[in-house]
Amino acid sequence: MSNSENPNRYYLELGSVPESLHLVDIGGALWRAKWVLLVVIAVFVGAFAVLAMITPVKYTAEVVVAEANAVARTDPGSDSAVPDIGVDLPSNEALAMITSRDFINRFIEDNNLLPVLYRGQWNAQTQNWKLPAEAPTLWQAYKRFSRRVLDVGKDAESGLIRISVSFSQPELAAEWANKIVAEVNEVLRANAIREAEETLAYLNQELQRTASMDLKASLNELVKAQKARVVAANVHKQYAFRIVDPAVVPEEPAIPKLTLLLIILGTVLGTFVGVTGVLLHHLIQRTRRSAEAHV
Repeated sequence: MSNSENPNRYYLELGSVPESLHLVDIGGALWRAKWVLLVVIAVFVGAFAVLAMITPVKYTAEVVVAEANAVARTDPGSDSAVPDIGVDLPSNEALAMITSRDFINRFIEDNNLLPVLYRGQWNAQTQNWKLPAEAPTLWQAYKRFSRRVLDVGKDAESGLIRISVSFSQPELAAEWANKIVAEVNEVLRANAIREAEETLAYLNQELQRTASMDLKASLNELVKAQKARVVAANVHKQYAFRIVDPAVVPEEPAIPKLTLLLIILGTVLGTFVGVTGVLLHHLIQRTRRSAEAHV
């Protein structure tokens, strides 16, 4: 019977081949195609080596902080003694500020980071963009900084917060990581002082207006609380975050031995693709010969 008389014969034979495909057959097929395998592996290794060379190396600097819950104490013998002056911040307010668009944009502007983040588009000699019409915007810089440069995480068990900055220049990575913490502390500290002083001004006005002794007593308690808040903000320079371990200049890339890792990956993928292709070709050829033998 010919293949034209039984069109399904070829596919039936193909389905039965794996049972008779022994290790000797596999080894022989791979040996005969050894040069093809070597070429495929070499192509993959070369491609991944090129990828390693063109991939910019990044360094990661990390600062470890704790939320500032420490209590500052003044001398009880002084006239301005306030027994327990603590930092009163809503939970996760400082953590949320670090990743906010407003804070990151301000950090980029204050430190003039646009030419650094997009140094390929910046002309250092003329101090202008090479293509002014395509100059990066602050919105683009925010997305790049938040996605590629800054990473913030909180350990659920210890409560410690890790603020990581990854960049091609290790000195800048460490500098930015420490600056971010310092600026968050300063911004929230200044906000607390301003809000407390505004509240104090309002409370003092109410004290002058009211004649009720009970109300005056309540307002005086509120005044004391706001004065304590001002003192706390002035005492605690590390207002929102207490630094546990400052960032230092990293000496090794964030991904050590990147070239070696990519070459290994290229070798593995190249071997897999090559072996799979050779065995599939051998299987098809053997199935065809088997089908022709039964004609």
